[in-house]
Amino acid sequence: MKLMKYFFSGIGMFIFLSYFLSPVYGTEYWQNKERELRYKPEGKEFVITNGKIKYNRALYGNNSAFRLETGDVPEFAMYLSGIGGNIHFGLINDSSSIWLNDCNFIESRYLPGKRSYLIRDPFIGTGRIEIKALALYEADGFILEINCENIPANISLSWVYGGVTGKNLSRHGDLNADPADCFDLKPGNCTGNIYQLSRNAFKLNFAQNQTNPEGRKIYGIFPEKSILKIADASQQQTPVKAFESN
Repeated sequence: MKLMKYFFSGIGMFIFLSYFLSPVYGTEYWQNKERELRYKPEGKEFVITNGKIKYNRALYGNNSAFRLETGDVPEFAMYLSGIGGNIHFGLINDSSSIWLNDCNFIESRYLPGKRSYLIRDPFIGTGRIEIKALALYEADGFILEINCENIPANISLSWVYGGVTGKNLSRHGDLNADPADCFDLKPGNCTGNIYQLSRNAFKLNFAQNQTNPEGRKIYGIFPEKSILKIADASQQQTPVKAFESN
């Protein structure tokens, strides 16, 4: 009985402290910053339009350390218990180009396990682009489904992928713990990335060392009519500049 007495006394103290340490609900500020409702519920999804924050919602496939970082814009990054590279997109026509992140309408939806985007911009007239992202379960990886409607014939969609180091971050890339740009495609992160291109697929070797000269490997495959080429990671000012660099 004495043990039970102390047990219940401990619970009572926990509830008491929780009550007085809990935040005051209804206030407009948190850590001296005005609160903002960014995502709104819509059915089973959470929706935001024209948000600007990247890598704020990870997708997981199984119980491994792998995750796919997603955000308000259609830019993705892999974490393989280390930085696994960044992929983002651009549109190119006969004379100019634009990154998808800079389009004037981006609707992002999160449903547990899936991220989807609807993109519109005067660059594609009355057209629209839909992107769906899922993490794989049976392997550490992800799949993207991209559908385009009413896109002018002279416009092409480009992918940019790279920046694989395999290095761990101080807090494994936790939001607001590591730098906000830790998953961006940086030229320095491309050092030691060795690509082998084969039609619409590639193999990437990285993190080579004396005990493992070939390093670790990443494989990627794109639609059959895709054209793959190696570009200069320092030339990312515009999609067309990245596409033309070697």
